[in-house]
Amino acid sequence: MKRRIDGRGAVFVVIGVLSFLLFSAVGGAMAPQYGGVLHVADRLMPPSLDPHHFNGIDGLASLLPFNTLINYNQQLEFVPELAASWEIVDNTTYVFYLRDNVEFHDGTPFDAEAVKWNFTRMASEYSQVASFFSMIESVDVIDTYTVQFKLSAPYAPFLDNLVASGQMVSPTAVEAMGNDAFQKNPVGTGPFKIVSYDAQRREIEFVRNENYFLEGLPYLDGIVLTEIPDPQTRLLAFKSGQFDFLLGVPPNNVEELIDGGYNLASVLGSSNTIDFITFNTQIKPFSDLKVRQAIAHAIDQELLLEFLDHTLPLMGPLPESSWGSNSSKEPFAYDPAKARALLAESGYPQGFSTTLKIWNNDPQREDLAVVVQEMLGQVGIDVTIEVLEAGTLVQQMMQGEFEVASLHWGGGGSLDPNGNLYVLFHSESPNSFIARYHNEEVNALLDQALLITDRGERQALYQKADQLIYDDLPMIWFGRFTSYVAYSDRVHGIEPLRPAGYYPDKLGEIWIQQ
Repeated sequence: MKRRIDGRGAVFVVIGVLSFLLFSAVGGAMAPQYGGVLHVADRLMPPSLDPHHFNGIDGLASLLPFNTLINYNQQLEFVPELAASWEIVDNTTYVFYLRDNVEFHDGTPFDAEAVKWNFTRMASEYSQVASFFSMIESVDVIDTYTVQFKLSAPYAPFLDNLVASGQMVSPTAVEAMGNDAFQKNPVGTGPFKIVSYDAQRREIEFVRNENYFLEGLPYLDGIVLTEIPDPQTRLLAFKSGQFDFLLGVPPNNVEELIDGGYNLASVLGSSNTIDFITFNTQIKPFSDLKVRQAIAHAIDQELLLEFLDHTLPLMGPLPESSWGSNSSKEPFAYDPAKARALLAESGYPQGFSTTLKIWNNDPQREDLAVVVQEMLGQVGIDVTIEVLEAGTLVQQMMQGEFEVASLHWGGGGSLDPNGNLYVLFHSESPNSFIARYHNEEVNALLDQALLITDRGERQALYQKADQLIYDDLPMIWFGRFTSYVAYSDRVHGIEPLRPAGYYPDKLGEIWIQQ
């Protein structure tokens, strides 16, 4: 089946309508089939598969072995996963009633004690997700399958955080093998369990969890992920038939795959994904708002979007689809003369030199950097582009060793506006290093929004914060890269993707036509 994708990421069937009608006439949709191993060409092998330990660039390998208490459905409603149901007693008390038929991959039961143990571990110094659950005052076991969370203060995005960062791991396995070994041999409750993590071959193998709590799932016998960092090498391996599922389609090859009859799906989902150029606002010249405004006026956003294939427009720290986004924001007009005047007012009549840092193996971001380099050069800002490994770039930014950087943010897995606004722009957030931005009024608005459960009241606060952040320009929000996954016709269940984007929503429901 061949599909065409428009500039907004929508997928249209171009060829295959006739075959669909004929197939429907003889019996309806094809029934899922059991068996087969899905071979996936992946971009990155995470350094740790322990979800409590590694909170950096995640991957499919970090999802396959685990479940969370609750999840989102495609309508962005919370739905049961390991918890069969839950009750919000008051704005600081949450009670979860767990499924009674769940086992970890090592055969130990999943129960309220396991939940309490997991959240104790997530609060420890070892954990890199502790900040997501710092509001928890206590986790109390009511009975074998009932657990109560008491928060120290109202925290509106609590359920959202459970979805984004609350994966459950086996206490028995961690205690038996230790944290270091667990990072390569994770044990969860998910539809697939790990067989091997081969760092030399850059390969991770998973097999079917025969005791998965959702009856009849998963369909596949296993999934093998192979790391191929170079986009073109990964693409060639996929086209040669070595893989049936390709993560990270190179933007310049999207039309080629469409013409070749492959299926493509946008990874954006309903996510808060944004792409931006960020400033270190604590150092000169970027501590000066006029300098940041000059850069905004020096960048032709319309031309930039025309140059960058498969990029959606963006104005501010939240996409327009987010209920926290302020739709009344005015764009910064392309005006090189005004940019030069602002630079002169700031004491840089001849411009200045700076370094723009980006991560490697991202051709679209490299193209962006070159275009921005040229645009800023026209107003006297001499830009040097430095390409680094992603981990090195993040490490340098955490230490404040950057002036300008181009990054991608997926909301931290969160679909609540808090995942972009508080996490990126509150001065006490662990991720505040990304822009090193500080605004007391913004801090107060974001703090207040955490205490209110009514969405309408929260929306007003977030929209005000959104406007203030936009006016302060700690970043240039240029767009949302619409990257894709590709898969062959024999693979089913890839779509829809998770509401947060990137990966299939129901991993256990992927199947291969034999």
